[in-house]
Amino acid sequence: MRESSMTVRVFFGLFLALAALPVFAKECRKPWPELQAFESRHVQPDGRVVDFSTPEQITTSEGQSYALFFALVNNDKARFKQVLDWTERHLAMGGLAVSLPSWKWGRINGKQFGLLDANSASDSDLWIAYNLLEAGRLWNIKEYEDKGRALMKLIQQQEVASLPGYGDMVLPGPMGFNPSPDVYRMNPSYLPLFMLRRLAAADPSDFWQRQPEASVRLIVDSSPKGFVPDWITVTKAGLIPDIEKGKVGSYDAIRVYLWYAMTSPQDPLRNRMKQAVFGYMQLAERLSEPLERVDVQTGIWEGHPAPGFFYALEPLAVELKSSRLLKALKARQGVLKQEKLASLTYYDWVLYLYAKGWMDKRYRFDKQGALQVTWTKPC
Repeated sequence: MRESSMTVRVFFGLFLALAALPVFAKECRKPWPELQAFESRHVQPDGRVVDFSTPEQITTSEGQSYALFFALVNNDKARFKQVLDWTERHLAMGGLAVSLPSWKWGRINGKQFGLLDANSASDSDLWIAYNLLEAGRLWNIKEYEDKGRALMKLIQQQEVASLPGYGDMVLPGPMGFNPSPDVYRMNPSYLPLFMLRRLAAADPSDFWQRQPEASVRLIVDSSPKGFVPDWITVTKAGLIPDIEKGKVGSYDAIRVYLWYAMTSPQDPLRNRMKQAVFGYMQLAERLSEPLERVDVQTGIWEGHPAPGFFYALEPLAVELKSSRLLKALKARQGVLKQEKLASLTYYDWVLYLYAKGWMDKRYRFDKQGALQVTWTKPC
């Protein structure tokens, strides 16, 4: 009887000890085979994203920023840290809290690797800041959030100018986009509304609070016929076709149609953007094909769209119920699936992952631009 009582006390004590241990939630990560395929091809073990379609085997800050986003959506803290560490070691001297990342790194003169262009690119800078803020929030890592806020300050200090008619806005980079007084070159795809909403929520200053509305105005004003240009030039006299790229909408602009589709329907500025994308989508529906290159003033199109276009347009085609276009997109996607996506270049992969992840409901953005992911829900 005494032994039995002792056994009960031992087991009861063991139960209390186990109950006192911290409970670790099971990591929720739905398999993402497409991302695994992309990473096996383009992301090296040290966190460097490589574009093998270029002879220099370049790495861009853009590619690093996209890989950070996909790792966050995939709840992959290890990959996120690898990509971030490589970015800070090789692109941002002293770290992202004190230095904007250089935009281009790769093989120099066919020999050793190093910086190819020290200028920064604000699209990647904004994406990196966004990713750090959201990683800090979702993973409860204050270091990431602090670094994201510090990067926002660098962007405001080094990449901002006062544009005629628009006020202070983020330029595509600190150098090379203000060729003469009161003349500025801008890229509409660099300024997703959901991203600027989140940055504005993180910083109550007047500058960041004005960015969502200013970016929407620029996109709408630069797309009067419903075709978004790759680049636009802002002058005192108004907007003119870009002084370098002309009036074409193509590989940069395709992102605007994707960003628009991802923006929360509850965002009060979203409806104003519809007119900027409608002409392109209407013509693509009539032709049953995405447009590789389109004259944004006349609607005259040419070329054969890259594979990534057939994914990038799907979210918006679904929203607009573009039945003919959707049928063509699905047909091309079926061919790519049979080819096991082997033909995709780095940029096609990026468009594919953003769109496929969205269509598979792996992520959403709320009306304040905050990232909503499936892995925050109980497994």
